[in-house]
This record gives sequence, C-alpha cells and structure tokens, in this order.
Amino acid sequence: MSGKYKFTGRWLFSFICFCLSISAAKATVPDAPSNCRIQDYYSQLGIDTKSPRFSWIINDVDRGEVQSAYEIIVASMEANIDVNIGDQWSSGKIISAAQYDIRFEGMSLKSCTKYWWKIRAWDKDGNVSPWSSKNSFVTGFLNSGDWDSKVCWISASQQRVGLARANWIWDNIDSNSTLCKFRSLVQIPEGKSVVSAKASITADSSFTFYINDKLAAQSNDWTTVTDIDLVPFLHSGSNSLFIQARKSVLKKGSVIARIEVRLNDGELILLVTDNTSWEASTETNNWKPACIVAGLGNEPWFLKLFKTATVNDHSPLFRKVFNINNRVKEAYLFISGLGVFDATLNGKKIGNQITPPAWTDYDKSANYLTFDVANLLQTGDNTLGVMLGNGWFDYQTETRIERKGLGETPPRIRHYGIMRLFSQLNIQFEDGSTMVVVSDPSWKTSESPFTLTHVFGSEQYDARLEQVGWNTSTFSDNNWKPAEIIEAPLGLLESQKVPPVIERQVYNTIKRTSPDYDVQVFDLGQNMNGQFEIKVSGPAGRVLKITPGEVLDKGRVRPTADNYTTYSTYTLKGKGLETWRLTFSTVGFRYIEINGITADCTKTDVPYIHDVKGYFTYSAANDAGTFSTSDQRYNQIYDLALKTLQSNQVTIHTDCPTYEKLGWQEVVASLAPSYAYLFNMQPLWIGLTQNLSEAQRPNGLIPNIVPDYTHGRGDFDDSPAWGTSMFAMPWQYYWTYGDKKILEDNYQNMKNYLVYLKTKEDTRGVIAYGLGDWMSPAGSQAANVEGAIYVWDVKIMRDIATVLNRTDDASFFSKEFIRLNNAYNNAFFDSGKGCYLPEVQVNQTMPLALGLVPYGKEQFVFNALLEIIANPKGTVGENGTFGPVLPNHASVGDIGVTYLWRVLGDLQKSALVDTMIMQTDVPGYYNFIKLGLTTIPENWRTDRSRSMNHDMYAGILEWFYRSVSGISNTEAGYGKFRIKPAFGLNLADVKCTYQSVRGTISSSWIKKGNKITLKVGIPTNTIAEVFVPARNASSVSENNKTLSKVAGVKFLRMENGNAVYLLGSGNYVLTSNLIN
Repeated sequence: MSGKYKFTGRWLFSFICFCLSISAAKATVPDAPSNCRIQDYYSQLGIDTKSPRFSWIINDVDRGEVQSAYEIIVASMEANIDVNIGDQWSSGKIISAAQYDIRFEGMSLKSCTKYWWKIRAWDKDGNVSPWSSKNSFVTGFLNSGDWDSKVCWISASQQRVGLARANWIWDNIDSNSTLCKFRSLVQIPEGKSVVSAKASITADSSFTFYINDKLAAQSNDWTTVTDIDLVPFLHSGSNSLFIQARKSVLKKGSVIARIEVRLNDGELILLVTDNTSWEASTETNNWKPACIVAGLGNEPWFLKLFKTATVNDHSPLFRKVFNINNRVKEAYLFISGLGVFDATLNGKKIGNQITPPAWTDYDKSANYLTFDVANLLQTGDNTLGVMLGNGWFDYQTETRIERKGLGETPPRIRHYGIMRLFSQLNIQFEDGSTMVVVSDPSWKTSESPFTLTHVFGSEQYDARLEQVGWNTSTFSDNNWKPAEIIEAPLGLLESQKVPPVIERQVYNTIKRTSPDYDVQVFDLGQNMNGQFEIKVSGPAGRVLKITPGEVLDKGRVRPTADNYTTYSTYTLKGKGLETWRLTFSTVGFRYIEINGITADCTKTDVPYIHDVKGYFTYSAANDAGTFSTSDQRYNQIYDLALKTLQSNQVTIHTDCPTYEKLGWQEVVASLAPSYAYLFNMQPLWIGLTQNLSEAQRPNGLIPNIVPDYTHGRGDFDDSPAWGTSMFAMPWQYYWTYGDKKILEDNYQNMKNYLVYLKTKEDTRGVIAYGLGDWMSPAGSQAANVEGAIYVWDVKIMRDIATVLNRTDDASFFSKEFIRLNNAYNNAFFDSGKGCYLPEVQVNQTMPLALGLVPYGKEQFVFNALLEIIANPKGTVGENGTFGPVLPNHASVGDIGVTYLWRVLGDLQKSALVDTMIMQTDVPGYYNFIKLGLTTIPENWRTDRSRSMNHDMYAGILEWFYRSVSGISNTEAGYGKFRIKPAFGLNLADVKCTYQSVRGTISSSWIKKGNKITLKVGIPTNTIAEVFVPARNASSVSENNKTLSKVAGVKFLRMENGNAVYLLGSGNYVLTSNLIN
C-alpha cells in the first residue's frame, strides 16, 4: 500500500478534476508539510517495527489544493539530512495524494538506532513545497535477540516465593481419586552451589512433601500456603521431589506449588506445578504427565484466606552505579518495570509519565519504554535508580491490605508474580565508542518507604524509612543486597505504542472544612482521576489517614460502593515541611479527607496540613477537538462529559477510576465516535485492539473486560454489546483515519468472534442474552439490544470484507446480514404498529442507528420514537423502580444513550435533544450541573450511583461535533466530509475545530436576527459538502458575492431548506438569511 492509497480511482479522479477547476489569481508555493510522524506509536522513541509508516499534514493557503506527489528521505546521520541526502531511503517523487500509511522501503533498519527524515510535497499545479523540518525517530529492538546477552529480569529478595505461574494439578480433570502422587526433579549442576531455595505449596485437602525421601512439609489446611526453605534438603546433582495429596471427600482435589532455587552464579532454577515438569499417579503407580485442572485464581480454588499476592511488603528500590569518562553523543534507556516503575538518573526523574508501563495482559505482552537520557548523564559516577510498585502485575488482595480494593471479589484478580525490573542503557560517545548498562545481579536493592502500593489508589508511606540520596552516586549502598534474577513474564516484551499517562492539570484546594476535631476535608473543586499531594508538618511517627472521595455525606467522604473505601497512610519523619504524593497509583476524587491532624497551625504536637493539591492525570494523547457556544449550559455539559472521558482515558479505557477501574468494553465501542472527535486516538486504539486480540478466548469469545484481569462469570464475561468493541473500534479507526491496516490485522479475530456468536443464536436466529442497556431506566431490554448489536457486527463485517476486497467473505456476510436482520425484525418489529416491541426508546433507537429497520419503515419507527419520548406511559425500570416516565426525558442506559442522541441529531431533531439534555430533573445532564457535579455519575439517579465519574452517558459529546457543529465524514479518513450544523438551535454562536488526519476542520457560526454567518475551514487534500440555510442558491454569499459564482465553489442542490455546496480546501466566510 506504500504511497498508493487513500481514494478510489473514480473518487481521486473526480477530486482532482474538481480542485483543478479552482483558479487562483496566482498559485503560491505550498508551505512545508508539518505534523510529520511515524504512525502507530505515540512516542517516536522505541519504534520496534522493521517497516515504520510515515504521515504528515499538507499546508497550502491556496483554495482547492491537493497534494499531487510527495518525496521522503531518511538518513542515518543528521549531517546527511541537513543537506537533504537520504542515505537510508529516498523514495523519489511519488505521484500520489497519500499523506499517511506510507511504508518505509529503504535499507534495513538497525535496532536502537536514531534516524532522521524529511518530506516535501507537490501541489496540483506542480509547485513543490520546501522540505519539512527534520524529524527523527529511534528504533527499539527489532528482534528479540538484539537485546544485550547479559540483560535479565531482576527482583528484590523475598521471604516467600508465592504461587505465580503455578497451576492446580491432579491425575485427571474428572478424577474420582482420593489420593494422588506427584514427582519431579531438580538438577543442581556440578560445581555450583545453592545460595537460596524456597517453595510455596498447598493442596486440597492435604499433602505431604518429600525431597530426596526426607519429609520437608505437610499440611491439612488447603487455604493456607506453606512456605519452605529447601536449602537443607538439596545437594549437587539430581534431587527428587515427591508430593502425596489426599482429598477428604468425593470432590475435585488438586495441588499447587512453586519452587525457586538460586545458584552462586545468579542462575535461577524455577519449577512450578504444570503438565510438563510433573508426573502424576494414583495408587496404581502408573506415572503419566500431571493434568492441569485450573490456573491460579480459577474455580473452585480462589484462596480467599491467604496472601496469593505480593511476597514483598515493601516496594523495592534498585540502583546501579556506573562510570563515564568520555563525552556522550547519544544515550537511550530501554526499561520495563512490572507492575509499575518510577525511574531516575542521578536523582532526576526520567520522563513525565505516571505509573508506566501500559496495562496489558502480562501473560501475552509487556511493554518497555524508551527515554533519551543523554542530558541526565555526567562525567564520573552515574546512578540509575528505580522504584517498583505492584500495579496489576503483582496485585494485592483484600486480605493483604485489610480493606476492600474492588467491587468484584478481590481474590478473583489475576496475579502474575512479584515485582521485577528489566532495563538496558545504550550510550554512544563522541569518539564512536559505546557502553551498555543492563539489569543484572550487580544491581543493588533495598526496601523503600512504601509499605503498600495498591493499584486502586491505596499507598502506605513511612517517611522515617527514607534513604536520602539513594538514587545518587554519593550514597553508600553497603547495606543493600544484590538483586536476584527472576524469570521473564510470559508475554512478549515490546515497545509501548500507546500514549503514557501524564499530569495534565493541577487543582488547588478551594474549600477547607473541619467536620471533627481531628479531621479536615479539602475540596479541590473538580472530580478527577489523579494523584493528591499533601504538605504537612508535625512530630515524627504520627500517622495520617488520607481518604480520597467523590462526594460528601454529612461533611465526610462517602464510601464509593458497598462501603468500599480506599485510603492511604503517611507517617511523618518530623523534619519541617514534608511533601508527599501518590506515586504508583491514581484514584478518583474531588475531596481529600485527612484524619489525625489539627486545624490550629500554632500547635506543634499534632500534624498540621499546609496545603493539598490534586493532579488530574490522563492519557497524553494529543487533543483533536475544541467546542464552545454562547450558551454556558452547553459549555458546562460539554465540560462535564469531557472531564469524565479524560478521567477514564489512561493506557486503556476504563469505566471509572474508583471501585472497578477496569476495561469494560461496551463504553470502548459506544464512545469511540466521541473519543475520535476529542483526541488523536491512533496509537491508543492500536494498543487497545492488541489487548482485544490477546484477550480473545480459544473459542472466539471476546470477554467483557479487557485486559482480562478478572475471571468473569455469565453475562458479566460474555455480552455481545461488550464484545462488539472487536468490530466497533477497528471500524471507527478506519473510518476516522482512513487506515486499512487495523482491519487487516484484526480480520481473523473478528471472524472468529462471529463463529462463536453464531453458536449462541436461539431457534429464531436471534441472540437474546447479555447485560443489555445497562443502568437504563427502562430496563435492560437485553434481547433487543444485544440482538441488534449482533446483526450490526455482521453488517460491519460485510463492509470490512468489502473494503479489504475479500469478495467471498463479503458475499457470505452479506447473506448472513440479510438472514439475521430478517430474524431480528421478525422477532421484534410490529409491522402493524410500525415500531419495535417493547415500546421503549432504546428498542426504536438501536435499529434506526444501526440501519436494521425494514426498508420503507424508517419514518414509522422514528415517529414511534418521537411519540414514546413525548408521551411516555407508566413507569420505567425493572418493576417500575426508577419512577414515572416524564415527557421529553431520556429513558436509555449505557448502550442506548449514544445512539439516541445520534439518531435525533441526524434526523434533524437537535432541538429535542436540547430539551432532553437540559432537563433539571432525572434524567438530565443539566440536572447533574444543578447538583454541583463536575463529572457524570454511573446512574441517572445520583442517589443510586456508586461511582460519580462513570463514562457511560458521555456519548453526548458526539452530538456536539456531529450535529451542533455539523462535522461528519462521508469518506473514510475525511477525504470527503460534511458540515451540516444544527442552525435551528437557540444559540447565538458556536465555535468548533477538529484536527482530522488531513488537517484542521473548523465550523463556526453566528446568528444575529435572521442573518447567519458560517465560517468553515477545509484542509488541503479534502473537499466538503457544506449546508447553509437559504431560500435558494442565490441568497448565500461570500464577500457580497453570490457563493455559487465564486471560483471553485460548486452548488449541488437544495435540500430541506439548505443550499448544499461542494467546497475545496481553504477558509470561507459564508452569509445567508435564515428562513422564517
């Protein structure tokens, strides 16, 4: 596809012909291309593909301009790019309008190498632009074997090994044996000695464990893990391991164990219970490979009563000192720390990211990040310092932290192992010599002041344990221990594509109250996902309890859900003003409640809080859209929804930042259009679709939560309206950015999911299971909603097959769509009434939005929807629990809400949307504003909301762009788009911009009396259909000249009171008199 895409032949020919028809007084030389980037990656450091793809934006002030050709040069040296020599690749002049998805076709790239590149482009008249400014990228590891041979994963020493990567084993998955024996071997090489050897083991119901025929341990309590020191039992050569397990009743029995042996040369020998290292036998002594009956954390063994999680109470510190006596030219650090890491070089923080790396299923993939650290190095000794936190990798259970950390049952969270570090620092000197510093046992490690780092925002920090200067070269680490080698995570280590989480805004305390004598509450004025920071003074050893919260109850922070509370503690060191901030986690909060303090700043025997700040943290993805109107209510609702989406955009898309914090997929699907208007989602969606691919089960199922950190059950694991993100996200990506690669990469996964879904059809050919329209006042309507999504999935699959020229598949899925659409309509559509049953909003909205209504019946269904909105009957909710249905109020939930606003907007009922969203009672967005909320809650009824920062209803943002401002694309990638604002709204002005993949689109309008002024901006390489309210074509003008007579403007038609024009690139100011 290099240099060839972007438009069909017919479309490209028509497009160029139209642009050529535009005559300028004198064509100017186009400006140099800008926004030059390597696609698919947020950072331009760590590009780990051998064929990177280039993209850029065309800049030309002339109207009706189009790129007719381009040229790219790539150089291995800055000196070459400075004189426009592409020694690595020179594309030559390529005749093409393509400005993205341009694949590198030069000499093979090398790992960990910096390259430079430029682009220039020709306009339609053959004028060539100047070369762009020079751009650079640094490759990561293009092959797994390119890492230094001595680099290894390291960990701090631990008291127990835990059960990570171990499996529950028995002789047979359906065995009725009450006794089972297991055997294995540990080989200690001759000439090597054992430094440490530890085991963790348990069995249901009891076990005895022998090493070299000596009893090592026994237990009859399966809920307690036994930890064993194996050193006294081991010798050089072969060591026999023997376990005898019994179950007391006729139920499934099982054994689970992990063994770690470390040798004097640092080698790690790891043995876990599985079907390759262990053999099993019953009383017959017929030995055969053991059978895996479940993974750690799977039923029926949740191990609720013991620590399945971390084996370190303290977050570990790592440091490495190295010397430099040469002038540094370049230096790049490639690093991964699991669960999360915070890295410094010579005491200075590396990068601005929060809690890296990205969240993934670590059994499938783990990310490393790349940093340019040349300016942090110094002549002489240098020190790399790294702190690790648990994150999702080393998840801590409820029992471990003695408080609830999740709305789901905490022990169901997957556990991947203990915290570990992997890094390689590549240094190139001015004289051409190089140096490599890798993670290995030469690193030193110690305990940090963090005694808890829980992913849900609970951290415990004892400032008395600080080791001042630990990450600098002057610090003495004589009391630190050598790091230990630990096994690599199962997942492939690869460069992080998605944007990191960074600090985006800072909020100061706006109000401070004292609800009790030793309690103060700090109001930051904005609900957010982020980190709080306190400044405190007081005596050493005093402990503060810090509780973040979203709402108050009688002046105190209210628990989020089911008495769920997350809190942190800070123990003072007693040395003047102390500052502390969350480091390894983020949490949802507006309020910070602190216990154990005084409100009297003159007291010195009790801690006093000098200041509290809130740091709003979310994805570093570049902003794409801006919107504002003359009506402040619109701006407030827009900001309410925007802050909600920002709070849930981390390295995945979460549902809320508090009690679940998980990647529920229905919002990924339904909110994709809103996110596409607000941010550049390319790298993030690339990462999220990879997560989907890795989460897909062998039977094709896409689980509701991705990454699949939980072990879901029933509809909470398998709902088509959640799994549809497998189609919705790649399709929205293609539609927004015009890039087919994501469709190609995920094509088979989509087909596999449809194969699975087909097995779930009922006898009518309908899918009728799932969570449905979650949190809807009108009930879930699961059969209608989930069934409609299934039909839409097949419809999209048909369209994807067509785009990719898979003609046989396109034909098959076209037939499947017809079959399933007919089945759906036969099941739910009442042709006599002209509506879908039951007669609720979502059941009319979904078929209209997804194109499922029988041909010719669309207006009937739309009329039915309007009637249901205007004249509702009865009560809504399961058994009427929500209350009476009110006219002109939404009665849709999680799934239906986005589609409702889209249908009403597209069918010219934006005035009705205005009425519905401005309701000051329930349901209504402006009701949230009147209640003083700054983000959207989980439920239309705030008294039933667990989270006050849930993104389910944030799909209204799409309406602001698509309808109010009128910007929507009619071709994939915005080569052709439409500007059709909702001029009928009672607004004096609207200002909107959208940074498309081709450049900035703007749509701003002002109404004054009967006169309307519409300002539009159309990027180079695009054309737009623009709708202007008018009596006829002659009543629309630009600069007092009838618009249809302006050069390059093509009048197309009159449509429903609008004059419709085709405009080429450029900026236009159009005026018209509104029809009374």
